[in-house]
Amino acid sequence: MLYEGVPGDRMVKLLQIALKCIYKSADARPTMSQVAEMIHSLKEEEDSIWNFLLRYAILSAEAEELDDYPSPTKPQRYMNLQSQS
Repeated sequence: MLYEGVPGDRMVKLLQIALKCIYKSADARPTMSQVAEMIHSLKEEEDSIWNFLLRYAILSAEAEELDDYPSPTKPQRYMNLQSQS
């Protein structure tokens, strides 16, 4: 069972990192600093995805507001397209 609020794909990636730590050969195992870097990279990747999604949601909401409220700040081309539909 996954922990509440932790996405399954994140758990899989963390488990993959953990499995590298138990390789039979000590030479094949990552150092703790390498493990920390792998986890940090995973977090940075997730943060960038969430930041992108947040920006997309904000821009989508702003675009919906433009559709609902005609204003003089809308480009004329956009206004012409709206009147044709």
